[in-house]
Amino acid sequence: SRFLGGTADWLEVVLFGAGVILIMVELFVLPGFGIWGFTGILLMLASLILAGQDFIVPQTTADWGTLRNSVVLTLSTIIAVFGAAAYITSRLGTIPILSRLTLAPPTTSSSSSGAAVHAEPNVAVSATGVKLQVGDIGIAHSPLRPAGNVLFGDDNFDVVTDGNFVDSGSTVRVIAIAGNRIVVRQIAS
Repeated sequence: SRFLGGTADWLEVVLFGAGVILIMVELFVLPGFGIWGFTGILLMLASLILAGQDFIVPQTTADWGTLRNSVVLTLSTIIAVFGAAAYITSRLGTIPILSRLTLAPPTTSSSSSGAAVHAEPNVAVSATGVKLQVGDIGIAHSPLRPAGNVLFGDDNFDVVTDGNFVDSGSTVRVIAIAGNRIVVRQIAS
């Protein structure tokens, strides 16, 4: 709008373009954030400030007032844009329109493999929906060295022992469940 209003000319467009090019050189060609990037930012700021006035170097008191107003307007706009971006970023999951841009936390549902996904601690669920809890007792269906299969009721679970080998047919008790890892210990028959 300032270009159409007559306060901006090709000088401001060239300064802004040169600033963008210098920042791109700093990002993609030269490592770090040094003189090229800083100069690019200064050129872009100068072009935005110069676009708000119809002179380059202030000559009168009125020109200095216009320059001050252009600087304040440009800097306050930049601060407002960064503030709004920070606010929107911090509230991204709670704004109804933007909430689709974030992932929702996992909930209790059935996964694509048929195994139940749950949030209950110390509980394992079989594919048939049978819950297994700490303290449940089962029979080793295979030797546990230290991993193997244990039969709890009519359901077979993959388990690991607490470090000891367990023979097939031995009675075991669940001592810990963490995610899909079930830890068992042999109990005296």
